[in-house]
Amino acid sequence: VDVYGIPFQAFPVKGERRSSTVVPKLQTLVQALRDRRELELRFPRVVGYISDAKFRITADVEAMPHLEIDPTRDPYWVKVGQRGLGKGAVHERRAYYDAHRLQRTVFEISAKIADDLKFGDPEGRRIMFPQVAGLVRQYVRQRVDVLGDGQLEELALPHYRSLVESRLTEAIRPAAREGEQPLLPVLDDLAPIGSTEIAPFMTSKQTVTALRSHLSHAVVDSGWERTVARALDESPRVRAWVKNDRLGFEIPYRHGGVMHRHAPDFLVELVGPEPSLLVIEVKGLEREQDRSKEAGAHRWIEAVNHWGRLGRWRYAKIYQPEQLASVLGVDPSGVVSS
Repeated sequence: VDVYGIPFQAFPVKGERRSSTVVPKLQTLVQALRDRRELELRFPRVVGYISDAKFRITADVEAMPHLEIDPTRDPYWVKVGQRGLGKGAVHERRAYYDAHRLQRTVFEISAKIADDLKFGDPEGRRIMFPQVAGLVRQYVRQRVDVLGDGQLEELALPHYRSLVESRLTEAIRPAAREGEQPLLPVLDDLAPIGSTEIAPFMTSKQTVTALRSHLSHAVVDSGWERTVARALDESPRVRAWVKNDRLGFEIPYRHGGVMHRHAPDFLVELVGPEPSLLVIEVKGLEREQDRSKEAGAHRWIEAVNHWGRLGRWRYAKIYQPEQLASVLGVDPSGVVSS
């Protein structure tokens, strides 16, 4: 039968050829299986953090991502003149560097971070500002890489400045070992705990059948993810795993002064002497925003582990599927990036 629809094709039009029949893409039903209820995984839905430091703060600067100042990203100089005359003036950044000394830039970045972290009254900000400035100087000294003939004064440019502010804001914690209240997560009011017990859905993306997963299939976006999914099914250290697709499992992070949300690739429950839950991100080419995601993941892991109501969590970022074996044998000390 012909079905009247949009476009109207019930009757052929003179001079117009009927289009060939469009073959619909094959779709797969992904659902939580009742007979695998024991493989259900639960996770906190974090929307923010409580960071109520009063006197002391800290940051693991050595674990923070590097920042590269690349002189090829923006031109140093521009020649301005009339076409064809062969004359013109060269405008360069030397005057900008003179007006934005590194010490001044560090001061301004520190002030912005102190405001973003909201240390309370002016007295609290006065106590915290020297500590923030010390951490900013340490980051610039140890984690900023200058390529070619670049200059550290480039940090005053909005692009680099916002990255430094975002990463330090993500990295700074209350000094819990010195008596401060530890970093804690703020959970979603309507759905504080997420689960693999989700409504069934159809997908036209590529899938693989999952064996040690509460869900019947895993939606894979690349051949690497397919390899990782197969390895998780075969590993004796894995009790349960799930591909993070339509679960609502996201990690908030800051990049360029703006809050974003990131959905890691896999969630895995490990068994052994130190049972834990492992968040896995599979990466190829890495960009600056991916480094900001990693900083946000460190913050998420620390806050959720201080909260402590859904087990011990770890985070791993792998660049090749072959790295998964070492990641699954992670030591219990903290976050891992392989």
